[in-house]
Amino acid sequence: MQAEHQMACNDSGNCNFSPNVKVPRHSSDVVLILDRVKYIYTDKKTLVQWSPIFKDILNSLKNENPVYMVIEGHNYNEMCQFISFLYPSCNQTITESNVRYMVKLAYEYGVKFILKLCQSTLLNTLRKDNCLEYMFLAQTYHLTELLEKAKQQCFKLSYEDIESNPFTNDLDLFLIEDIKRMSKLKSNKSYVFLNYTVEH
Repeated sequence: MQAEHQMACNDSGNCNFSPNVKVPRHSSDVVLILDRVKYIYTDKKTLVQWSPIFKDILNSLKNENPVYMVIEGHNYNEMCQFISFLYPSCNQTITESNVRYMVKLAYEYGVKFILKLCQSTLLNTLRKDNCLEYMFLAQTYHLTELLEKAKQQCFKLSYEDIESNPFTNDLDLFLIEDIKRMSKLKSNKSYVFLNYTVEH
């Protein structure tokens, strides 16, 4: 993958993907069908190389050529971006605006290098105002480094901020209770380090 990718999208959400997986190419031997009438043109070699999920599906359909595969429950443009990212000529990047669906697709289809890039983007854009959401993403998609860093950011939140955040109820109970406990200690100007407390 190129170190620097860029993606051009207009206000209507149409994107200029490279490679353009919305049109057939000479190597296209797999057609993904979304919303019954929208097509993504890709190839077995690329899908098998990067995704163990696609590999299992294609191995069960190895006598079909081309392979037509129905994909349900995903946005067409988001899926186009995900598939085009599998190609070395990809001209996109993972950003704060697309990382949420890219990490979801990467996890669902087992594409490790995209998961790694997503975690890197999430770590670079982690802030106090999004730490609970990012902790939820880390918990959902098993991003261990992000989980620890987001937890540290969440310790800076007030108890009220934690209680009012919509992601709080989706987090692991023990994890959120630990954050609440630390928040209460902070409000009392007590800081817990490992197994002891230092009063200020």
